[in-house]
Amino acid sequence: MALIKASDLSFFRAAQKIMEERFFQKKKWFSFVHEKFAYDAGLWFLGLPYALYWITIYSEKWFSTGSKFHSFNIAFFIYSLGLSLLVYRALFSYLKWAFPVNILSENKDTAMRHRIFLGAIVLGLITAGAQSLLKTISGL
Repeated sequence: MALIKASDLSFFRAAQKIMEERFFQKKKWFSFVHEKFAYDAGLWFLGLPYALYWITIYSEKWFSTGSKFHSFNIAFFIYSLGLSLLVYRALFSYLKWAFPVNILSENKDTAMRHRIFLGAIVLGLITAGAQSLLKTISGL
């Protein structure tokens, strides 16, 4: 909650009303990104399972049993998981920046190209994951 310091009661009420309208009544559809534990929930239910799926796929492909590089399997898993967590954190921070909590009507919103860029990244990740999953399930 914001703190308003004012000596004039009418100014205080006007500022309070504007803040309540901005923060509580006009929530955007993407405001869940800024809620508590949104990062953690996204990590546990989206980011980590997706990363583990791809790490497993590439680990089996590049370091299969019987290959001369099989001993690098554990190191690949550890470093890939760490790199995946860093990429998730960067993308989540970028998501929060591209979709701010509120935008003042006086300011020009220039984040649309970043939103389109994020949409392309998410669409690419979903497409690649769906293709790989269908390929794995069907056995082609």
